[in-house]
Amino acid sequence: GSPMGRAAGMILAPGTEADALRPLPLAALRLPEATLSLLRRLGLRRIGDIMDAPRAPLAARFEALLLRLDQALGRAPEPLAPAIPAPVYRAQGMFEEPIMSHEHVLEAATRLLNSLAAELARDGVGVRVLRLILFRVDSGVETVKIGLAAPSRDPRHIVGLIALRLEHVAGADSINTDFGFEAAALHVLTAEPLTNRQTGLAMGEAAAPPEALAQLIDRLQQRLGRAAVRQLYPHQSHIPERAVRARPPSARASPRLPLTPSARREGPLSASSERESAQCLWRGPAQTPPAPRPLLLLPRPEPTEVVALIPEGPPRQFRWRGVRHQVAHAQGPERIAPEWWRQSPSDAPERDYYTVEDSAGRRFWLYRAGRYGLGEAPPQWFIHGVFG
Repeated sequence: GSPMGRAAGMILAPGTEADALRPLPLAALRLPEATLSLLRRLGLRRIGDIMDAPRAPLAARFEALLLRLDQALGRAPEPLAPAIPAPVYRAQGMFEEPIMSHEHVLEAATRLLNSLAAELARDGVGVRVLRLILFRVDSGVETVKIGLAAPSRDPRHIVGLIALRLEHVAGADSINTDFGFEAAALHVLTAEPLTNRQTGLAMGEAAAPPEALAQLIDRLQQRLGRAAVRQLYPHQSHIPERAVRARPPSARASPRLPLTPSARREGPLSASSERESAQCLWRGPAQTPPAPRPLLLLPRPEPTEVVALIPEGPPRQFRWRGVRHQVAHAQGPERIAPEWWRQSPSDAPERDYYTVEDSAGRRFWLYRAGRYGLGEAPPQWFIHGVFG
């Protein structure tokens, strides 16, 4: 039936579109509101009012009106995008008796995947996104959609991901097996090239296969949810909290950090530090950072009270979250200049970072924002990270 037939809540036989459309309001043609308002002022309210009217005056004033009318009558094409993308590969089967358990669902999924294995191998592709569709006896439909971090055609791994999803019964991911399933279909929505790799002789017994990371990501996403698993990627910034971005994980990604301005150092340096600073005007991904970075970086730097022997010297003690720490060892400073192209230096003062160890052996990453004598307010101290 035509789109207007669906709007009227009926299925039209061929040749009956005009009679069925005449009593419908013009709004059924899905015209812009401004066009509908103008047509109402002209006294035209029903599709029948314009169906037999001269077309030339209408075409001159209402550009889309006649096109929408011809589409409703079936005289002009109206391509419709499918609500569900068409599968690239598909397999389906009927059951002699309805299945009632998750174990039977997994067995059915394994058989469907095995039936697709030869076709996937022939085309040299693996599954990235698939949908398992289960048809209930009461005419209901249950679906399980799985996305993989890397293409795979290993039925054992894919069925394992479906099992993890079925075990996640605490929310919308659960499926209703009360009525049983009489049929199942497996649709591969996205497939990507999958190159064959030699295994066994080329890898030692302790070496992990190349797809191990992708399988780990898949298992974590099914257990924790896709939004809960993120991968850290380097970002072009030497400010610590801006140097890393979190994105959805990809086992294929091997991000390369573009050449990035290194942290500018000032103050007394050793001979080795001078050589390093002369070579690190632009720091590539293969070079190590100028100083160790903490394992845990706080979401945002937290203010702390610091006591130092001299104004520009390292901290001797500090108070953080109500606890006082005596500093036994301190290393630094490492000066990180502000990113002048983002904001003015007065809004983002230079930072002097220190790695300190307290009397209990705990290590912290502190920095002093600003320098003494450059402004009316004294510099402020912050805790930025904790070493493991």
